[in-house]
Amino acid sequence: MLTDAARASEAEGEGIVKACKLVQQTAKSYIGNYNHPGNWAQLAEATQADRVRQGFPANEPLLRTGDLRDSIAIDAPHRNGREVFGYVFSNNPIARYQELGTVSIPPRPFLSTAAMECEPQVHRILAAAFFAARFGEWEVISRAVRMTWDTAKDLAKE
Repeated sequence: MLTDAARASEAEGEGIVKACKLVQQTAKSYIGNYNHPGNWAQLAEATQADRVRQGFPANEPLLRTGDLRDSIAIDAPHRNGREVFGYVFSNNPIARYQELGTVSIPPRPFLSTAAMECEPQVHRILAAAFFAARFGEWEVISRAVRMTWDTAKDLAKE
């Protein structure tokens, strides 16, 4: 039983890390474009003109030097009793202003939007980790979960 518990803990931690990396990469992909579910307001004309004056493309929201994008990090896995969890975050102070908005900046949420967009995939990742922890064979189980999920989606479309 102790071996099973250790394997479960390790697989669940791996699942949390994998899920955090997915959210991290998705959030990074939002920086610099409007092609995502965030429905961001267009940059103001004054902001676009300022960006051009400084040598940046006019309309790449949240992207100038890449510092904000590159600051998106993960911290996982963590354990609190039986609970396993992780964080996706930015330690760049500008992230808060962009995510939540200010009096003069409309919100352009990239972390929360990425987390919500990735939620179905995160559930699949964690389900695969759970079953792998209980039954072993991470790759076999994760493939089976993906196949089952894809089949269920196809059936739902029909």
